[in-house]
Amino acid sequence: GATGSKPVGRAMNFLKRGGSMSGAGLGLVLLATLSADAFRTELVAANSATAVLQGHCPTATIKAERSKRPPKPAPDAVRARLRLTGGDTIRHRRVRLTCGKRTYSVADNWYVPERLTPDMNRQLDGGDTPYGRAIAPLKATRQTLTVSEPSGRHFLVVTAVLTSGDGAPLSVVVESYRRTVLRAP
Repeated sequence: GATGSKPVGRAMNFLKRGGSMSGAGLGLVLLATLSADAFRTELVAANSATAVLQGHCPTATIKAERSKRPPKPAPDAVRARLRLTGGDTIRHRRVRLTCGKRTYSVADNWYVPERLTPDMNRQLDGGDTPYGRAIAPLKATRQTLTVSEPSGRHFLVVTAVLTSGDGAPLSVVVESYRRTVLRAP
């Protein structure tokens, strides 16, 4: 039934814990939760998180603002997923994906540069091109590994692996999404 759905259940739990709101306020909570669930469904089904974010950013081009922090070493689970061979290396890129001045997500991406073209590596090394846009010519597929819904600044954290058409893992990404992506600019 309707009360068994996630959005309604969350709103009912809020009210059971002593929260109160007008009918309009309850409607906004339900709408925001429905939007979060719809976004999650859209993202998990997509092969490109960049394309999904761009669909929620009609007024600007999604850009990747690189972090000034030193690169993070790849955790063992990431190294295993990337199935490194011979001379393969791993690069780490931490970015804030933005729509204009609004941050939609923060992403840690570990990728194998030897599996990309020189042009793709130049875009990733020196510019504000999101990973998904840089590797678009490879027509990569995306497999979601984990999804969590933390409380706080981020409403959704997704770990995924991107794979080339021939099955070679290209990257493992951990994406933390902010609620700003749910509100059109």
